[in-house]
Amino acid sequence: MIKTLLLAAIAAVLCTLGAVSSSPVRLTGATPDWSNVTGVLEQIKENLQLVQAKIYDTEQNVAEGVNKVLQGITNNAQVTAAKWKEPVDELAEEAGKLGVDVQDCILAVQPIYDVADRLVTDVFDCVSPNLDSVSDALSDLHDVRDEAQWLLHRAVTVARKCERSGSSASDCLQGKMPELYSQALGLVDEAVANAGIASANAATLFPALSGTCATGATSSRAAEAAGLVDTATKCIKDRMPQPSPEPQPEPSPEPQPEPSPEPQPEPSPETQP
Repeated sequence: MIKTLLLAAIAAVLCTLGAVSSSPVRLTGATPDWSNVTGVLEQIKENLQLVQAKIYDTEQNVAEGVNKVLQGITNNAQVTAAKWKEPVDELAEEAGKLGVDVQDCILAVQPIYDVADRLVTDVFDCVSPNLDSVSDALSDLHDVRDEAQWLLHRAVTVARKCERSGSSASDCLQGKMPELYSQALGLVDEAVANAGIASANAATLFPALSGTCATGATSSRAAEAAGLVDTATKCIKDRMPQPSPEPQPEPSPEPQPEPSPEPQPEPSPETQP
């Protein structure tokens, strides 16, 4: 859904370019015979078909570049969410080996995928304004296509007027058609230049922007994800069996010193008569 909305910003321009031939027409490079009305118009038409073919190729390149960036943003968000969740997965695996049911703890971290979705939205919002550079280049290409259509119509109109001029038709054609033919060649060069700008913006600008935007958005969402991870890991740890404390040996009684014998009084000598 988000990807569709972002693509819509560029799709409006792409759609206005219309359906064009995917096979460019090769020119012989020979100078036209200006008196040959059909031949001159055919060569002008061939040049303008080159313009249309360039527009078609650019459409494909730009669309491919945009799609790669959008898919990359989504994939990176999923990888980031999985990394955020790794501590919970590791604890849950350990609890499973011990036969501890922590399913509700695991469910508590599932909103982390909602955080990943918000991360994707943040990156898309950051990248979207920069689509203007590609849209502008495609709009310029669209203008070239409009000029090509007008030029072909102008060439047909001039050729018909010259044909109606009778004997001076050849002079009329030689006076008018070379300029129109030169303008057609100029439009080919202009289309190539504008197509190069659009393709370059899609191929190099978008990946750089998405990388910069992804870094900032990831940092801002990391704290939100960390809160969910902390809650889930605490839940699991509280369910895990706690190791019982090791019994402490009873202290042995301190040895008491033996009492020293009391001194006996020496017998007094008997008195002689």
